[in-house]
Amino acid sequence: MSNVLEYWFSKHYRVTVVKNSDGSFLASVDVYRRGWFLDDYEEHCLEDGRTCLIYKVIVNPEPLLHEVRIDKVIVTGVKIKDSVETVNVRWIGYGDVNEDVAKKFFEESWRIVKCKPPTTGVWRFNCIE
Repeated sequence: MSNVLEYWFSKHYRVTVVKNSDGSFLASVDVYRRGWFLDDYEEHCLEDGRTCLIYKVIVNPEPLLHEVRIDKVIVTGVKIKDSVETVNVRWIGYGDVNEDVAKKFFEESWRIVKCKPPTTGVWRFNCIE
């Protein structure tokens, strides 16, 4: 599908972009880090209370680029029992997302989760605790 694009900036992590006919987009960035480091988030759990989706919506984030308008960023994590992992950052906005813009989303997403993107393997992270 021409309205869905994938950009790989690391062997194991990618940016997937869905372009809509109205000029809007959703860019989904794979990230990973143990833990959750954001305040004021929402948590929705299954009935057992031990499996949860955690997310923070950042409305009107600081401008990252001049090429596109970002309406919101959603950082997503999962909690299973006592373990929490941050796994995804989604960018929602308007404009033309090309490879250069996708790379900026990739780099900024890792900054948001307080890590540098892994360059030498899937589990080699340089994160701020």
